[in-house]
Amino acid sequence: MLTRNKPELSIIIPFYNAEEFLSRSIDSVIEHSNFADVELILVNDGSTDESPSIARKYSEEFEGITLVGQENCGIAAARNVGVETAQAQVLTFLDSDDDILSARFTHGLARTSRENPVVMGTMRIWARPGLDLPRHLKRSTEIPEAENFYIASAVIHRSVFDQGLMFNTLFDRAVDIEWWLRAQDAGVPMEQRVEAFTYRRIHGANVTFDAAVCSHWYRRAFLEHTQRLQGKR
Repeated sequence: MLTRNKPELSIIIPFYNAEEFLSRSIDSVIEHSNFADVELILVNDGSTDESPSIARKYSEEFEGITLVGQENCGIAAARNVGVETAQAQVLTFLDSDDDILSARFTHGLARTSRENPVVMGTMRIWARPGLDLPRHLKRSTEIPEAENFYIASAVIHRSVFDQGLMFNTLFDRAVDIEWWLRAQDAGVPMEQRVEAFTYRRIHGANVTFDAAVCSHWYRRAFLEHTQRLQGKR
């Protein structure tokens, strides 16, 4: 059995009714880690399908995988639980229907520090064949490795969260862009890498699939961003 030291990297996967893809996401982490210096935290956001059983099986098999849970409160609250549970100084997030790519370790973890606290990778995108994509997602699939404001393609130093930049539980959608805008307004340094950190799946049940719902939350995020900027004048 491996001796468990304090991990260098905490990977956080929140999930809600994710039985179709959760195993693939976890397997992608296992493929790139022996858990000697990495921990994986699975946060069950009140799932009602078989995904908690899937997660429990992995947590029982691998010492470096921890399963925690909460009532269904949304991805922002689930990510915050992951941050509070994490032991490492460097954290990264993965959605339960995505895969992690090796560049996140070789280019993301290697470059993240208190002085360089946010390192963003790009993402490769797969769309389910025959799926009628809404325009905002179709644009993403046309760029093989797209720059993004996708939390699941970022590596973040704990000091960012320690200054109060947790995820906003008042947001049901646009949680990522809302966080990025607040971090930007707080002057957090960010580095954009060209390497892909994430393999993102678009399958029709993504929370970002409904353009009308997402637009409401995007507008709210940018409105609050504008109000913060005006308040600084």
